[in-house]
Amino acid sequence: MPVYKVKTFSKNFYSLKQGPSITDVTKVDVLIDWQAEARSNLWTEIIFVTQGEGRIMIGNNVYPMGKGDLIIINPEVIHYEEFRKKNPNDPPLCFYCCCMEDFETSMIQRNHLLPPHYQHIFKTGEMEEKFHLAFAEIFQENEAENEWYTDICRNLSYEIVMLTLRLLKEKYNLSLQWQNDKNVSQVRSFIDKHFTEKINTTIVAKELAMSRQSLYRLLKEGKFSPGKYIIQKRIELAKDLILNSDENLQNIAYKTGYSDYSSFFTVFKKTIGVSPIEYRHLFLLKKTASKEV
Repeated sequence: MPVYKVKTFSKNFYSLKQGPSITDVTKVDVLIDWQAEARSNLWTEIIFVTQGEGRIMIGNNVYPMGKGDLIIINPEVIHYEEFRKKNPNDPPLCFYCCCMEDFETSMIQRNHLLPPHYQHIFKTGEMEEKFHLAFAEIFQENEAENEWYTDICRNLSYEIVMLTLRLLKEKYNLSLQWQNDKNVSQVRSFIDKHFTEKINTTIVAKELAMSRQSLYRLLKEGKFSPGKYIIQKRIELAKDLILNSDENLQNIAYKTGYSDYSSFFTVFKKTIGVSPIEYRHLFLLKKTASKEV
């Protein structure tokens, strides 16, 4: 009798709902001092460094990049690479850059591989060879353009995304961070729609189908305060109404979610540093002064 060993596949946090499709792949070999043009894209870029050392600017920060590094850049993030040869014997900087779109994981927004504001560069360690082979093969297939190469590249791009997600989960344990970001995003979205209404953590927890204790724990891990965010949204709206409308301050208090003017006055002055009437008066003075000039 044969012996069967069956492994049932189960869903996990990094399963792909869709995609990906690859837009392009680039192999870069830099021998002399060089700086790429600053750019941002509508898709995710995944960079894998195969040799040498350089630097990469992502957003407002500059990071070292070296052999075995995997660099993930979400859509619409400005970035560029650079190489400065310090010694004649320094090896060249070599890396692959693969751009992908039309994908969505089960735990983060479409076309993104990283939670917002997270680190961009990861050491691949024991997974370095797997990444190198996948990037090299996808580049070779694109360059040769043999029969069915587009389908092969699509499968390879899927492999790169899944290897990346495996690295993030197994080596950096980002599953909790992903879940926290998802919860924070849901809370933000709910507050954005309802901050002018009577709203508190009990209402937010009910909307997310969890207890207040669970909500507090998750948001604490995500370093997000619903109360402070509600105040921020209300004060932003109040400032706009004070400066750009003729509404009396009592009505503005009600429109921004406060049940009485006294509460509104206290929160506004504590947040801005002046009372609502002083804030409007200062703006009118500046406006008059600018006209006189």
